[in-house]
Parts: sequence; C-alpha cells; structure tokens
Amino acid sequence: MYLVESVFAAILPMLVYLYIIWKNDKFEPEPARLVLLSFGYGAIGAVILTLLMSAIFSASLYLFYSEETNSFLGAVMVAPVVEEIAKGLFLIVLLKNINFDNVTDGLVYGGAIGLGFGMTENFFYFFAQDTGLYTWVMVVIVRSLFSAVMHCISTATLGAFMAMYKFSLNKAKKTLPVTGLALAMLIHFLWNFNLSFENTVIFAFFIMIAIITIFILMFRVSIKHEKRLILSELTEEVENGLFPEGHPEVITSSGETALYGIESCHSERYIQSAVKLAFRKTQLRNSNDKNKLIYETEIVKHRKIIKEILTNGDDE
Repeated sequence: MYLVESVFAAILPMLVYLYIIWKNDKFEPEPARLVLLSFGYGAIGAVILTLLMSAIFSASLYLFYSEETNSFLGAVMVAPVVEEIAKGLFLIVLLKNINFDNVTDGLVYGGAIGLGFGMTENFFYFFAQDTGLYTWVMVVIVRSLFSAVMHCISTATLGAFMAMYKFSLNKAKKTLPVTGLALAMLIHFLWNFNLSFENTVIFAFFIMIAIITIFILMFRVSIKHEKRLILSELTEEVENGLFPEGHPEVITSSGETALYGIESCHSERYIQSAVKLAFRKTQLRNSNDKNKLIYETEIVKHRKIIKEILTNGDDE
C-alpha cells in the first residue's frame, strides 16, 4: 500500500484538470469559491451519499442474486444510477445561484463535482493496490486519464442540461434535467460495462476517447456561443449610446487589444461588467417572473459601473 503516493496521485491530476476547465471559461470565469465548493461536494458529500445509497441497493440485490452477479450488477447498473444522482444533486443547489448563468457554467460546475468524486474514488483504488509498484502505476495512469475523467464528463453533461433547463422557456424544458441525467448514466454505464469483460476492455478506451473529444468540442461550441451572445447584446448597447463603437469586438476578442478611452488599470473591471451585462440581459429575456427583478437590478448596476468608468475614470 502506497499511502502518501496515493494521496498525491489522487489529488494532483484532478486539481490540474479543474484548473484547466476553470481557466477555459474565458469570458466569465466562475467564482473560485463556488468551483472549489463543487469540487469539495463531489469529493465528500457525493461520496457519502453514494455509499449510503449503494448499501441499500446492494442489500436488495443480495436477496435475489449470487455474490458474483451482485458484484457485476453493482458495477454496471447500480453505480451509474446511484453515483450520477449523488453527484447531480448539488447542481440543483447551484442552479439557484446567479453565477450559474449559461451552459459553460454547467460544464464547469458539473465537471468540478465529477473531478472531486473521481479524486476520492481514485484514492481508495490507489491505496487498495498491494500487488506491486508496476500494477499501482498502471492503475494510477488508467484511472487518472479515464475513470476520473468519465466522472467529470458525465456530471458536466448533466450540468449543461441543467443550465439549458434554467433558461429555457420551451414547454418541454422539464425533460432537460431527465435527459441530462440519462446521458450521464449512459456515459458511466458504457465505461463500466466495457471494463467488465476482457474482450471489450479496448472498446471502453475508444469510447472514452470519443466522449472526451465530444466534451472538448462541446466546451468550445459553448464558448463560441457565449462570444456571439455577448457581441449581440453589447452591440445593442452601442446603438443605445452606452458603449463606444468597436468596444464589443475588443471585449470579445482573444488578443490584448487596448480599449479606446479606458485606462489599462480600469479595463479588467470594465470588461467584467460588460460581459455580466450581456449575460444578465439574456437571462432577463429567458427568465421567469420570480427572477426578473434580480436581473433587472443587475443590469442597472452594470450599466452604472460602465458609465462611471467611461465618464469619470472609475471613481471607486
């Protein structure tokens, strides 16, 4: 058993993945405290819930099946259902937070929860290995590159659907969380099922590579959608006289282009308020009556900040 090594091997890769996901939310990175809280819930809260629910399911299965069959069903049927529900519950809490405002945020928060869960699960697997260093290293590699990433992507998928649910006015919106949960369970099931048979193990890795590729593409598409949304909303503000011409294009650009009329020491706050203004306008348009006042207040606040920076050089 490699205690210290297992701790580092479980924690470090997940923190690297978490940082990469968080930093790639380029237009409006989520508050670090919420991302870490999500990660912590996945690492502790979701694991505890999973253990409790799995114990109930497993006890029921033992009444009808042999130990070998019960073990197989636990891996391919119980685990995908129980673990995805346990991880996804925290997304319901986050959904009420004003910072949870688009599909990218759902991917980030869901991914953080999944990585936290994967970290704890990995530690137990790493620590339990006692067949030698080579086997331990191989388990670390496989679980760090695939198993934990599976947890990240499955819960991130649910997070994306929860975000769509939050801001959808379509009558069919109630099906979105169920669809997201079903997809999360399917991803989990495909990985566990194919790992359960010697002749299908290779398919598990091909499936995960495909799913990882789809996740990266989905993240990039979401970011591009955000860019179009911000550009559209801020262009409307240019027409209404709030922004100077050309500022929306600079705000949504990837380069370090200077903003005409804005001192460099105020540009970061200016851009942050502009992006939040764009998101709040979209949210107001797609929100129910209960949240409209919150978004209206936010819109007024960010317009005021932008005007102060443009006219008074940010007095605060």
